[in-house]
Amino acid sequence: VSKTIQSYCQNEFYHQTTYIPNGVEKYSAPVGSSLLSEWNLRPQKYLLTVTRLVRHKGVHYLIDAWQTARQQNPELLNGYKLVVVGDSTFTDEYVRELKEMARGEDSIIFTGWQNGRSLAELFHNAVMMVHPSENEGLSLAVLRAMSLGKAVLVSDISEQKELITDYRFWFANTNIDSLSHKIVENLRHPEWMAEAGAKNKILAEKKYNWVNIAKQTEQIYTTAMNK
Repeated sequence: VSKTIQSYCQNEFYHQTTYIPNGVEKYSAPVGSSLLSEWNLRPQKYLLTVTRLVRHKGVHYLIDAWQTARQQNPELLNGYKLVVVGDSTFTDEYVRELKEMARGEDSIIFTGWQNGRSLAELFHNAVMMVHPSENEGLSLAVLRAMSLGKAVLVSDISEQKELITDYRFWFANTNIDSLSHKIVENLRHPEWMAEAGAKNKILAEKKYNWVNIAKQTEQIYTTAMNK
């Protein structure tokens, strides 16, 4: 699903593979904000991360970086929140660790698993998505944010950089200071986020459209069966 994995297969196993990326639907239906009040959120006033709460997804780095950013830039981040969407995947101890890190911090919201309209509203109304994963295949959550025209701040691993090509939205993988700096830098420049979001939407529609990807996948199976 990524060119990085394709190269790995070639280098490790000396086999050619077919690259077909993950994809995303084109969302055209209007999305409101009526459900945000459940978490006391305001549109464009929160950063969003959507992921399984497992250690390699790096949410602990994000929480630490968010707290650092707020301490160092209270005026800029006043009124902003960090929303963590997702929950345990047989990782209850890690989830407890995250919530302990956020104890007493009312700017960090854990929503648990969300889907359907509630998830759509959370994506649609975020000012920016952050994906701090240490390793990836090709993130569906990042693709969905891109398809909605959102800026996405990602760790600088190769799989993420395939999707997000603007260096202003990369931070050094696992580096809390780098992540904190990039959060602040981008919130100081809303024009960067608007520009990146528009480019992300075009890229998602052009290269990561499920309709085209489904056709490519069907062709692979057809070829294999004909052999």
